[in-house]
Amino acid sequence: SALSERYSVTGVHAFCRTDDPSVLHCRNFAPLYDIDEEAATGTANGALTYYLYRKGLAGDGDAFVFLQGEAMGRPSEVRARLSLEQGGIHIRVGGPAVILAEGCINL
Repeated sequence: SALSERYSVTGVHAFCRTDDPSVLHCRNFAPLYDIDEEAATGTANGALTYYLYRKGLAGDGDAFVFLQGEAMGRPSEVRARLSLEQGGIHIRVGGPAVILAEGCINL
């Protein structure tokens, strides 16, 4: 949380590349909001895709697989694809999902 407070950020999305440049390992922490770690963070991985583009590590049509949640025993796979269309940068994010719980909220 000290890092989040120091830089006034909601959380930290740490990543490292693998031997395959299209596969990255990620961890996402948001301790200021009592989130020790998230198993899958689509918004952060979408932003990471844009970061890779800005650093010259991604281009039109590139696809990435972000492996996240392994350290907490909830492995996930977030996929993203970058495309340059109609003068803009488009990033699509998705991946497989499973139902962990079901319930109803009565208001």
